[in-house]
Amino acid sequence: MNNSIKDYKTTHFEYKSLDKVHGAPTIESLLRLFRQLKRNAQCVPTTLGGGQLGYLALVLSDAAYDAIPNSAPFVRPSDPGLLVITGSRKDDIEQQKVDYNDIKHNYNECQAVEQALRKQLIEAIPAEYLDSLRNTDTDMIHDSIPAIIVYLQTNFGRITDQELSDKEDEVKTCSYDLSTPVDSVFNRIKAFQDLCVLTGNAKTDRQLVQLAYLVFNKTKAFMDSLKAWNAKLLLDKTFANFKIHMREEHHALRQVGALTIRDSEFSQANMIQQLTDHQQQLTKESNLQLASTMQENFSQAINMLQNNTIDSEDLPSTQQANNISDTTVSNTQLLAFLKTLQNKVDRLESKTPSPTTSNTSTINPRTGKEFKRYCFSCGCCAHWGKNCPKKKSGHKDDATFKDRMGGSNDNCMPNRT
Repeated sequence: MNNSIKDYKTTHFEYKSLDKVHGAPTIESLLRLFRQLKRNAQCVPTTLGGGQLGYLALVLSDAAYDAIPNSAPFVRPSDPGLLVITGSRKDDIEQQKVDYNDIKHNYNECQAVEQALRKQLIEAIPAEYLDSLRNTDTDMIHDSIPAIIVYLQTNFGRITDQELSDKEDEVKTCSYDLSTPVDSVFNRIKAFQDLCVLTGNAKTDRQLVQLAYLVFNKTKAFMDSLKAWNAKLLLDKTFANFKIHMREEHHALRQVGALTIRDSEFSQANMIQQLTDHQQQLTKESNLQLASTMQENFSQAINMLQNNTIDSEDLPSTQQANNISDTTVSNTQLLAFLKTLQNKVDRLESKTPSPTTSNTSTINPRTGKEFKRYCFSCGCCAHWGKNCPKKKSGHKDDATFKDRMGGSNDNCMPNRT
C-alpha cells in the first residue's frame, strides 16, 4: 500500500487558507475559523468514525463529537511501530502485512490531516497570541486543535452567559420570510450551535428542534405542518428529520400557491419596523406637528398590516377605480398602499425644518399654533431649558416664560404667557 503523505490542504480542503485574524482574536473571528476548520476536516474521507464525518473529530472536543446524532465513535489510530511477524504460514504472514499497512496508513493520514489543520490555524492567528503554547524545547505547538481553540476562546474570545443568552433570544425571536428557503432558519440555528459548541455550551439535538419549531410556529402558514410533526414518534423528532419535514412542507405550500405576503410574519414585521423607525425619526425633529399629523397614518398602516385588511378608500385612486374589496387585500394592493404612504412621508420630511437651522419658532403639538420656547440660559429660543446644549451656571430646567426664575430675557416679549 502507498503510504506517501498527501498535501491535504491543496488536494482536499475547501479553504486553502483560513481567514486571517488582525489583532487580538474575538469570539466572532474564532467562530469563523472554527467553522472553516470543521469544513476542511470533513473534506478528507476516511473509514474512521464510520466514515460519515471525515476527520471532524480532530476539530471538535470528544463530548461535542459524541453528541452528534448517529455518529460512530472515532477511535484515533496509534502508531503500530515496527511490523512484528508471528507464525510461519505464508497466508498468515501476508495478512499481517496487509493489516499492518492499513493501520500505519490510517495513523500517518490522521497525523498529516491534523498537522495541516493545526498549521492553518496557527497561520491565521498573530504569533503573539499563540507564543505561550509553544514548547520551550522544540518551539513548536503540539497541542490538539480543540485545545488551541479553547485556549484562544478562554483568553481572548470570552462571551458572557448573558451575551450567549441574548444570542439565543435573537434566534427565538427572528422572523421567517416565506419567500426564502426554510434552510435560512436552520442555517441560523446551526451558526448559533457552532457558537455554543465553541464556548462549551452545546445545545442538544432536541433543543435545536425546539428553537426551529418556535420560529416556524410564528408563521401561520405552517400550522398544519407543525401538527403533522407533533404526531410523529419521539425517536423520529430529530433536527435532521425536522429539516427534511419542513423542506417538504414548504415545497407543498409553494405548489398550491399558499405562500403570500399576508402569511409572512417576516414581511409584516419588517414593514412595521420601517414605519416605526420613520415615526421615531420624525419625533426627533423640531416640527412636532408633523410627527403628530403622521401618527394616525402610521397607526392605521400598522393596524392594517397586522389584520391583513385595507379599506378601499385608503388605497390609491387607481385601486379605487377597480372596486377593490375592503376585506383581505393582495400582495400588490398592500405594497401599493405602503408605497403611497412612504411617498407622503418622504415629501413631508423634506419640508420639515431642521432643528439646527431654525432658532425662531416651533409648533405646539397640542394647539398646532406657533409659539416660542423659553430657556433659562438662552431666553426665547428654539429649545426648552431642559434640552439646552449650553447651560450656564445655576441653570434651571423648569424655568418658563411665566416664571423665568431669574433667567435670561434675551429675545423675550413682556408678559409672555
